[in-house]
Amino acid sequence: MHKQLATAVQDMTGRITPKQLAPNLIKTGVWQKEKSAGPGHDRLFLNVLVAITEDDGGRQALEQSLEIARRERGQLRGLHAVASEKERLNITSQFLQGEFTVKCRVAGIEGKLSIETGQPADKLCERSTLADIVVAPLLKSPGTNLITRLNSGFRTLVRRSACPVLAVPDQPSHFTKALLIYDGSPKAKEALFVAAYLAGQWQMPLVVLTVVEEKMTDRSIEAEVSAYLEKHGVQPSFIRKKGAVTKAILDIAEEQAADLIITGGYSRSPVQGLLLGDSVDELLSRTKQPVLICR
Repeated sequence: MHKQLATAVQDMTGRITPKQLAPNLIKTGVWQKEKSAGPGHDRLFLNVLVAITEDDGGRQALEQSLEIARRERGQLRGLHAVASEKERLNITSQFLQGEFTVKCRVAGIEGKLSIETGQPADKLCERSTLADIVVAPLLKSPGTNLITRLNSGFRTLVRRSACPVLAVPDQPSHFTKALLIYDGSPKAKEALFVAAYLAGQWQMPLVVLTVVEEKMTDRSIEAEVSAYLEKHGVQPSFIRKKGAVTKAILDIAEEQAADLIITGGYSRSPVQGLLLGDSVDELLSRTKQPVLICR
C-alpha cells in the first residue's frame, strides 16, 4: 500500500512542471493601464489570437474569434500547435490552413494562421504578449481535483497569458448579454474594465453579480461598480446572491439569458491553486457559456 502511494506521489510530482507553478510576471492591473493610456483604446480587442484545433471545439473558437475581430474591425492570428515537424507538414495541418484562410476571407477579416511545434498552452502564452485577447476552445477544463488540474493546459494558459482569455465551450457567444462577477478584488477590477467597454462599445446589456457571505450587508461593492459604470455611460442591473459561488453564477446566467460570463482570474497562488483548486476551475468545468477571464 505504501509502495503504491509512493509511486502515485512520484508520478504526480513528475507531471508538475516549473511553468505550472511559476507566477505570471505581468502584474494585475498592468494590462488595463496600458490599454487605457495607449493609442486606439476605443478598440480594446484589435489583435485577436485564437487556438486552432482539428475538432469541433476548435471550429467554435474560430467562429467566436471571427465575430470579435468583426466587431472590433481588427485582425486575427491563429495558432495551431503540433507535436512534431512531420505533423506540421501533414495533410491535416494543410486542411486547417486552408479552412482558416477561407473563413477569414469570407468574413472580410485580415487573418494569418501559424503552425508550430510545441505545447499549445506554452505557444499561446508566448504569443499572448502581442495579442489583446486569446480565444481558446475549452477542450480539457481544469476539473475539480488535483489530477485533472495537472492535466489541464487551459489552466496554464489562464495563469500565464499576458491578456484576457476567452474560454469557448460547446457554443460561441452571440454577445447578447454579459454577466459580470464582481467581488472588489484587483482581478475583478480588470473584469469590470472589460465589462464597461463591452457594454458601452458593443451595446451589450450588463448584469453585475456579487456573491456574498450569509451575514454580509455592506453594499459598498455595488456602489463602487455603479459609480464606475455610470462614469462610462453604462446602466447595469445588479443582483446579490448568497451561497455557493459557482452555483449562483450558473443559475443567474441561465435566469438572465446571459451568453457571456466575465470574471477575474485565479485568486490563489499557483501552488495553492494546484493543490486546493479555485472557483475559476469549478466554473470552467461546469459552464455552458463562454467565460472571459481577466487577469
